[in-house]
Amino acid sequence: MSLKAQELADTLRAFEQHGTKAGAAKALGVSEPTVKYRLDRLAELDIGEAGMVYHEAKDGFAAPVLPGGEMPTDELIEFMTSNYRKRREAEKARKPIPIKMTDDQPVGLMFYGDPHVDSPQCDWPELRRCVAICQMTEGMRGVSLGDHTDNWIGRLQAEYGNSNATTKQAWQLADWFISSIDPLLIIKGNHDAWSGSGDPLEYIRGPGNIYENWQAMVELLWPNGKRAILDVRHDHPGGSQWHPLHGQVKEARYNKSGLSADIYIAGHRHTWGMMTTEMQGRVVHMCRAKGFKGHGEYEEVKGFEAQHLGHTITAVFDPDPVSDTGFISVFAEPQEAAEFLTYKRSRP
Repeated sequence: MSLKAQELADTLRAFEQHGTKAGAAKALGVSEPTVKYRLDRLAELDIGEAGMVYHEAKDGFAAPVLPGGEMPTDELIEFMTSNYRKRREAEKARKPIPIKMTDDQPVGLMFYGDPHVDSPQCDWPELRRCVAICQMTEGMRGVSLGDHTDNWIGRLQAEYGNSNATTKQAWQLADWFISSIDPLLIIKGNHDAWSGSGDPLEYIRGPGNIYENWQAMVELLWPNGKRAILDVRHDHPGGSQWHPLHGQVKEARYNKSGLSADIYIAGHRHTWGMMTTEMQGRVVHMCRAKGFKGHGEYEEVKGFEAQHLGHTITAVFDPDPVSDTGFISVFAEPQEAAEFLTYKRSRP
């Protein structure tokens, strides 16, 4: 089909839809004389049943001017405008994401570092222990910091030769993990993002499980007016061999997100650390959870330091603290956090 034939068909439809040459011209994004010229050209062609336009016959054969599948210009502009407004509204709703607390009781959030549930190096005894503590502790919810499976792609798929689980079993294990901790928030890590548009985690997550790509700003809102902002990411930009929390400290200091958070926490690097200090008039907690994947051949060859603790970092929030230093307490040992939260919630 020639471009000329397509233009003629589009012009006829626009004229029939809008009823005037001026309306058709505006819809098509062309001048009114152009519309008039095309309509005059159409008058020279054969128009069959149902308004079908035919080219001039050649050797007894008259080919139709077939319609294209593209939107007219005015519809395309409206479509692009609507999409932009939806994206802007979605971004605005996430700066930050508001979480309404139902009462002023102390609560806890257990932040799980990278699970990599199908990896041979996944510490399943520790993962099951942490999940059980979260399940049994009243007032505690989970937050997953990303990289739920290895999800190897490209040349890295060769690593599946060392795996004890099939790809199908990997998502089966991920489903167990997500449903077991019923997380308030799930962060999509780089290994999760390798799924592309067909991300199984979109279907695994349940109602109320917020799922965000790489990072999320969350604000906890208590009835008594107390607020806490959490900067939760798979990782914060910046690294240093001298400071395991360089990225979190950098973000807290320079505040590039535009929001001053109370907690800056990430996973990704398979190391852990905690730091609490007063910064710019507020108490700030900067943390990283190690996750559950231990050292493999790659880490050993590269000479990375092996760490064996800090799989999770748990934050306990007391919305009625004695002072600002008692508002948030962080723990690398989940059992200690659970006992502290239980004590806090038992107070009269």
